[in-house]
Amino acid sequence: MAEKLVERRLSAILAADIAGYSALMGTNEARTVHDLKAHQAVVLPMIGEFGGRIIDTAGDGILAEFPSVVSTVNCAVAIQSKMAERNAAFEPARRMQFRIGIDIGEVIYDQARIYGDGINVAARLESIAEPGGICISSKVHEEVTGRLDLAYQDMGEQRLKNIMRPVRVYRVQLDSFSARPPLALADKPSIAVLPFDNMSTGGALAELRFGLPESIITGLSRLRWLSVAARNSSFAAVETGRDMAKLAEQLGVRYLLEGSFQQRGPRLRVTAQLIDARDGSHLWAQRYENSGDDLFAIQDELTQKIVAAIEQTLVAEVVRFSAKTDNTYEAPLRRANRLHRSIERQDNTDAQQLLRQLIASPNVSVAAYQLLANTLELTIDCFWSEDPAAAAAEALALAQKAVQLAPLDYLSNYVLGRALLHSGRHDLAIAAARRSVELNPNSATSLGGLGGVLAFAGDAEEATAVSESGFRLSPPEPYTALWIWYAAVAAFRLQQSEAALRHSETGILVKPNVATGHLIRASACWGLSRFSDAIASVEEARKWSRLLSLARIPKYMPYRRRADLEKMLEALREAGLPDE
Repeated sequence: MAEKLVERRLSAILAADIAGYSALMGTNEARTVHDLKAHQAVVLPMIGEFGGRIIDTAGDGILAEFPSVVSTVNCAVAIQSKMAERNAAFEPARRMQFRIGIDIGEVIYDQARIYGDGINVAARLESIAEPGGICISSKVHEEVTGRLDLAYQDMGEQRLKNIMRPVRVYRVQLDSFSARPPLALADKPSIAVLPFDNMSTGGALAELRFGLPESIITGLSRLRWLSVAARNSSFAAVETGRDMAKLAEQLGVRYLLEGSFQQRGPRLRVTAQLIDARDGSHLWAQRYENSGDDLFAIQDELTQKIVAAIEQTLVAEVVRFSAKTDNTYEAPLRRANRLHRSIERQDNTDAQQLLRQLIASPNVSVAAYQLLANTLELTIDCFWSEDPAAAAAEALALAQKAVQLAPLDYLSNYVLGRALLHSGRHDLAIAAARRSVELNPNSATSLGGLGGVLAFAGDAEEATAVSESGFRLSPPEPYTALWIWYAAVAAFRLQQSEAALRHSETGILVKPNVATGHLIRASACWGLSRFSDAIASVEEARKWSRLLSLARIPKYMPYRRRADLEKMLEALREAGLPDE
């Protein structure tokens, strides 16, 4: 009978033990065992958090296997950082320090153990590491160089006990990050995303610790107004401790995102917090629940929600930094931003006045052009403008200027898409709105804008999906109503009157004193043969805009297809909207 094939795989091996353990046992055996178990209760779960598997824990030693060499070194750094933190609470005579060695190589394995030269090398590297230190082989050094923000000391080729060949050894310089001078703050909003804490006892979800933050970093990097610390820097910095103020200073950022996750049965709970490092205050915090088993799908969904929430939370910071250092410019710009998002007619008028003054200033920024274009577009969306064609033309000129100044800014392309729509240039509007989403696919603003453009100019099915995605990502606020009403317009176009009614009423709850939601509700009620409700909605809409008439609707609702417009007009005519 043929001999069974030996199973092999490439693994990174971590070997650790306590320096001077025998001496500690000789001094006070019971106390040493107690202290060791207390340390192990904290350190051993960290192996799983970094995706590793514990092979052996005989005595004071640890032998663990990892599928990733980067994760192995990260884990070793985290262990040494945690032990340094714990030892600070002990008198010197009781302190325990791990020595850690790491190698990578092919191993033979069964269900319980692994065998191979890499294990022996890792054990010998551990024996020459200094207390509290980490030694790695040249193969490990080659894999992690440039991937981790650490420095390494070349110890040259070493003859290791019972290892036939010399091994080139590197010492990980654990103080390399903390020894750096702090970075200066960026000239725009800045953030670092820290590894998430695994609060579960098992290691099945360990890759979320770094995988989710990496995905969030990628998503945030699309926000061109936001400076995002590199993953290597933020991941290495956190190993020096969790003092938020010091971390932020070291990384040169104003904000920190931290989080945790835990699993109980099929349920996964993830929490995230956005922290202002100046005073340690929480600007935003959210908990997410998921019961799926597709980890990549869960990670993508969480990334989208978290990035969108950060964008919405820090939107005021975009304005603040757009004003550079001129306080006389910053204050009115921030006020204009706050006013225009309220979706109040008088606030909109006041915002326009402020923004026109700012545009005449020598310190004019792209944010001022974006905001003024948006305030003008809102006068059309909300049936406030006496002359919607003139408002659309001015908004288009401002949006084009914003794109000229910042062509890769998703907000510039967002206002351009809406201005083109109101100007009747539907194909160009779709292209600009899609460009905004392409530049920032996690932006509720971009998704809402594309949904609105498509609702009037393009594919109603896609408009429904895109609009719903946009307002799901956005916290409920007056500005959200706009995107919800876009979804209602698309649903009415698809003869989905119940969905149109649901969306219109959701928007009205957020913003009840704007005619737009009531008009769309009237159309939906008419489609459902709820004629008395349709009449009541038209009457409510006319309370908020004296400009409403069937003749003026086409000036404010820029449908591409005449048939879609006629369907809306027919519903509103039956609901009692006058011709003039």
